[in-house]
Amino acid sequence: MTNPPVELVRPRMRQDVAFLETLDGVYVRGSDGAFVIRGAGAYRYLSALLPHLDGSTLLTDIVEGLPDAQAGAVRSLLGTLASRGVVLDGPGALLDKELRDKFPSQVALLEHHGDDGTGFSHVAAARVLITGTDQQALTTLATALTANGVGTGGFVRVVVDAEWDAAQAADADLAVLLALDGPSPQLFEVAEEARRAGVDFLPLVRVGDRLMAGPWQGAVSIQSALLRMSDNGMAGVAELWQAGVAGAAAAPAGPVLPRVAATMLINLAGFEIFKQLSGSIPSDLDRTVILLDPDRLTVRTEHVLPHPAVEPTAPAAALPAAKTAAPEEPVVPADDGGVEWAYRRFDPVVADAVGLFRHFDDDAVPQIPVKTAVLRAPAAATEPIVTFGVETVLEARLASLEDAAIRYTLNLHRRSSLLSAPAPGAEDVVSEQVETWLGAGPSRPAPVAAYEVTSWTSLAIDRAAVLAGPLDWNAAEFEPDLGGLAAAPTPPAAISRALVAAVGSTAIAEVASGELPVVRVPQELIAQALDPQQYRRLMILFNELVAAGDKVDFQLARGAVPVAVVAISNGVERQLIARAATSWVAAAEAALLTAVGERQLAGTPYARVDHKLRVDADLGGALVAGPAPEAAELTDTVADDAILAKLAATGRRAATVDLSPPDLTGVTSVARVLLFRTAAPDAKES
Repeated sequence: MTNPPVELVRPRMRQDVAFLETLDGVYVRGSDGAFVIRGAGAYRYLSALLPHLDGSTLLTDIVEGLPDAQAGAVRSLLGTLASRGVVLDGPGALLDKELRDKFPSQVALLEHHGDDGTGFSHVAAARVLITGTDQQALTTLATALTANGVGTGGFVRVVVDAEWDAAQAADADLAVLLALDGPSPQLFEVAEEARRAGVDFLPLVRVGDRLMAGPWQGAVSIQSALLRMSDNGMAGVAELWQAGVAGAAAAPAGPVLPRVAATMLINLAGFEIFKQLSGSIPSDLDRTVILLDPDRLTVRTEHVLPHPAVEPTAPAAALPAAKTAAPEEPVVPADDGGVEWAYRRFDPVVADAVGLFRHFDDDAVPQIPVKTAVLRAPAAATEPIVTFGVETVLEARLASLEDAAIRYTLNLHRRSSLLSAPAPGAEDVVSEQVETWLGAGPSRPAPVAAYEVTSWTSLAIDRAAVLAGPLDWNAAEFEPDLGGLAAAPTPPAAISRALVAAVGSTAIAEVASGELPVVRVPQELIAQALDPQQYRRLMILFNELVAAGDKVDFQLARGAVPVAVVAISNGVERQLIARAATSWVAAAEAALLTAVGERQLAGTPYARVDHKLRVDADLGGALVAGPAPEAAELTDTVADDAILAKLAATGRRAATVDLSPPDLTGVTSVARVLLFRTAAPDAKES
């Protein structure tokens, strides 16, 4: 690649360059590849110039006394070399000859990455403290650093745990703690002292039967990494917390690990320290950890996100306060990126040790006839999250990730204080107005900021209603389910999905109680109404049940959003599954997908046993009544404004709360929508 012309003042040849004479010029090989400069005198000129290309001589001095033609040829040759990145401008200057001669490989490495000598100067001048209890490990790291020029003009000092004090950190540029033989009681203390002193800090620790280096303390910390590992149920993390609080004696000793593993990690960390000090090569431990398996001697890196419990964060983003006019754009724009785009946005948060979600465990799960995703995400749910798709595993996996994001977000907010307080003058929505209220409480009222959907009027609604979920099952004040919660790539899309989820959850409950009647949907009408793609997807699932000897009937409930009820009977028992969506056909597909998927998983470790959700309400009391459906009722899609108009006609409104946590920014948005009455009722059955 040719770079823009460089005005050379003190030309300096990179140390990683080689050149050879050719029949018609000179062959030059540099960091970006090889090229040929044609000209009979090119090799002779370059050979003569080389001793002067160390960055210490001005270009004007190099060409001084030369005839104009030769001076022009020299300038042209050096300009060509500079445009190819082979000749740099400026002091190599900054490095004296003794350093260059003593550490030629290290200087050349940094020059290969564009260093002008400044980076190695920082390496040589560094003041590094290494602390820990394992004298052999401390010496190994110190020797590795000094052998590569670190601290030549500063120091690399080993300090055993017992001799560590805060004053030493203030006198250093970088502190390293090694605890590869067991938990260190000084891990968090040294990290905090380094933070206060503005000193770079790098931990190398043992976590269970793994060794871990990083992350560099800054945007994230060792505390964030260990909290992620705790959330993911990783063995050995508790011992590090115990040692930090009660001393090393409080943490049980683990089995001895192979010494070669510690040496391997120390050498990896030494290179990362060299890169960090130079500033010329980005360190692989920036917001990242290296995990080493001592038995297999395999290494992997995982990205670490700041944990809101320990890293400074702002409250979750909210919608503009006191917005009184409907937005110019629709409530929900289309998700133009598609399934793969939305799925790939989760890549930074899926990692086995320090990710928000660990990994998919569905390689051995049956994938015919429906696609099945099994996501292990202990920070979201103790049991694996299982979802289904009709055509691709990616479709099912995205559903798992969005479900996990919802559950993780609820768990995070329940143990943190990230939700914003209501805006001054916000309209107060009392618990009696909220559709999901169960008739008592909340025991500790705590209003949080909410907004009315479309008008964006500021509201105040109780935190217990916003964060209600399955964890409240045994002491619920609001419906203990995930109704009204949704995740989507954008905030407007999340609000729209959450609106449908809230209205759909209420409609299914009304079907179960007999308040919302259902009507039968003939199969002939389905074949007539659906387009070929819709019909094909539905029939894949329908035919699977029929092939197993079941009879399948369809019903429709005309709620604020359509509800599809699928009745499956085998002559002995009858199963009713209801789902709601923006169209009846989408709801029917979701219901069939659940039925077929759960049968497909029967007998596997992932067979579903927990049905504590309102979408799985007992539908035995459903009332069959009403006019036969029209074809359009099966395929028409209800828009957000139509849903809100139906709610308004029954004296109900919709409030939304943006629950998106800081560590899912740029990944997905999470919203909850709660339906509430314009006026509180006189009483509500529990």
